[in-house]
Amino acid sequence: MFLFLATGSPIMARITFPIISFILFLATITLFVVSIWYLFKKIDAYKKSEKHLEKERTRPTTYKDIKNFAKYYHLTPEQTKILWEVCYITKCHNFAYLLKDINQVYDLFKKAFEMEFSVNTPPEKLNSFFCLLYKIENIASFDDTLKTTKALKIGSVVFYLNAKGEQFPFYVVKNTEDFFVLEIPEFLYNSEKRPKILERQRFIYKNSEGTDFNFCARINRYEQSSNTQCFIIVAHTDKIISTVQRHYRRQFIDKDVKFFAIKINENSKKDDDMYIYSNKEYSAHLSNISAGGCCINAQLPVKELQHIGLDLWELGISEKVVGIIRQTRRLPEGGFALHIQFTKISLESKNKLYMRIYGYDQLETLAN
Repeated sequence: MFLFLATGSPIMARITFPIISFILFLATITLFVVSIWYLFKKIDAYKKSEKHLEKERTRPTTYKDIKNFAKYYHLTPEQTKILWEVCYITKCHNFAYLLKDINQVYDLFKKAFEMEFSVNTPPEKLNSFFCLLYKIENIASFDDTLKTTKALKIGSVVFYLNAKGEQFPFYVVKNTEDFFVLEIPEFLYNSEKRPKILERQRFIYKNSEGTDFNFCARINRYEQSSNTQCFIIVAHTDKIISTVQRHYRRQFIDKDVKFFAIKINENSKKDDDMYIYSNKEYSAHLSNISAGGCCINAQLPVKELQHIGLDLWELGISEKVVGIIRQTRRLPEGGFALHIQFTKISLESKNKLYMRIYGYDQLETLAN
């Protein structure tokens, strides 16, 4: 038992006792707060430690992880179900960390395709599988977006966009701390259409996931090598805007195709006889394709909003694919680029295109 002795009157003794109690209470509270602060610091340090990060990276993906991911990125219930199935059958590690490397995502989906989706999968489900993969590509692309032209890789293509909307492909041949160098076509170097020096010009960089990176940069000067190669030296910029322009992943391709005119049958009562196909075919060159459309180079200036039919036998598509021309663009080297959106194509044919674009058609077992 402690006796608190107070000198003086009884009144002073009663005053002294609450003061000492308050000091003890305050000390206890302070010690508690400091202990909590120290504990949280230790927990925070552990969460940032390599040991904890490695544990998080290597732990199995849970259904709760997928639900949280789906909620954050607005996946549909069908996409959520397929993503969980992909992670479950492959027994993949934490998907949130896997997403940081798009090549690991490709390997994951390819493994799931071989294990589960390549045989006897309904076309609707297989189509949802590929749509989900493309959406995840876009998510990963925006997480690892191009923030500065200093990140442009040697050999990548940058499109110069002039005032008329014409696009000219330039190739990155050098990238330094102060500037980057683009090789330009010789015909453009000798043309009045070439971009003006000491002015900011508009460029577009397009990645394979369908994201466009728009930026304006100042051209410092032109250079020409002894073997007639033409170059422009461009100042760096970090003012870059990224947008997803496509709903499907596309593949640049080099194939000859046939196309033919189509008329809409106004008296059709079902989809099978909605189109009237012409027997006369025209040759064209296929430059890129996706499950939703393609671009062909042709000598005919076909009008926009006109329907045409496509023969894609070279790509393993047996049906007649129908599309509508969304844009007709004159090419600098002659001819026209016809940008086509498919309006009549089966899910089976879409899935075949998906498999070709993602390289799944080279697997030993293909989807039926």
